[in-house]
Amino acid sequence: MIQLTIESGDVTTFECDALVLKYAQAFYGADATVAAALTRGRGRQAKINPGPNDHVIIPSKGAIAANKVLFVGVVPLFRFEYAEIRAFVVRALTILSGETADIRHVAMTIHGVNTGLDEREAFLAQLGGIMDAEQKGVLVERVSIVERQAARASRLTAILSEIWPDSRTPKASGKLLRQPQQVRDVGVKSRVD
Repeated sequence: MIQLTIESGDVTTFECDALVLKYAQAFYGADATVAAALTRGRGRQAKINPGPNDHVIIPSKGAIAANKVLFVGVVPLFRFEYAEIRAFVVRALTILSGETADIRHVAMTIHGVNTGLDEREAFLAQLGGIMDAEQKGVLVERVSIVERQAARASRLTAILSEIWPDSRTPKASGKLLRQPQQVRDVGVKSRVD
């Protein structure tokens, strides 16, 4: 079972086996910051621009706290909606499970909230993707959603606790045993028009 935690912090200083970021055919926010850190001092040797059906895994070599960084190519940001969030998460966890057997703890940010998507719905789409990946048998044991805004991390924690009332711990971790209806449909039935 995948354990899920919500963490308030900075993805560049968060320790994990792999940090998952999207590449929406340009850099934005956390992915821009991490890409800059990974390429600094390497003479731009790291190629970080995967197309929508591609990905790249880069060893961090101490540039950030995560051991590796997975950049998954996705559609341009204006087309990255709830269904794409869900599919992105499944794809990322499947890639890490299939290509790198040493990945047990994965970190990622919340997606879509700074591009006009509803925070709750975006988070539920991400949870749905984690649960879909778990049902596919990925080897990842723990996923941490890292959010630098403490208020947002608190709201995400509340949503997680609402869905899994038995998961109320200081880090709001929950084992993803079942898919509640509100998570099952996000990104499947919801679309932004």
